[in-house]
Amino acid sequence: MFNRKNREVLILLFSFAVLIPLSAARKPGWLLNPPGGELYYLGVGASSTGNKADDYQRALEQAKANLAADISVRIVSESTDNMRQTRQKNSTGDDSVTEEQLIESYEQNMTQFVENNLGDIEIVDTWTHSRDGTWVFVRLSREKYAEMKEQQMAELRTRVSEQIEPVESGTASLADSISRVFNAWSVVADSFYVDELKGSAGGRQGFLIDALES
Repeated sequence: MFNRKNREVLILLFSFAVLIPLSAARKPGWLLNPPGGELYYLGVGASSTGNKADDYQRALEQAKANLAADISVRIVSESTDNMRQTRQKNSTGDDSVTEEQLIESYEQNMTQFVENNLGDIEIVDTWTHSRDGTWVFVRLSREKYAEMKEQQMAELRTRVSEQIEPVESGTASLADSISRVFNAWSVVADSFYVDELKGSAGGRQGFLIDALES
């Protein structure tokens, strides 16, 4: 028969056997495998400094940065064949841009886009653990992003059209025409969509930045 000490040991071992799996089960699955990638752009961030307030803000910023990266990678992988390839001479004289460079460029643009559209980004869940710190899961509807993108691209086309219409109609002077074309080019070149925006200028249809440069 078990004595009292043996029973206490058994109870302790049983408690560990039950509590450890329960503790692991409480860790949300989205930490390593966030769901919804077919409908949303996703971002998960974490921070473990020991300061809960700071950790939340740090984790949120990292989650937004990872959301921007997710948008960038998906855009490049889905649109490379239809996207204008930006040309940048490098030290070897090769003017082709690698996919990694294109993704990096988009990440920089998308980080600004995410910051400018925080109202449309959903904080799905947060999780805090004494050892693992604070984790934040955010997402942005792919449909919502497409709507915002199309609206912003339409606004860009309108701004370009307003600049070059007098040039195309012949009502602008030479000096004014040069200024207007340069302003229209700057509108496109400084936008998030320089390598995606299509339209027409000067009778040329295609990527708007190329049409303006011609």
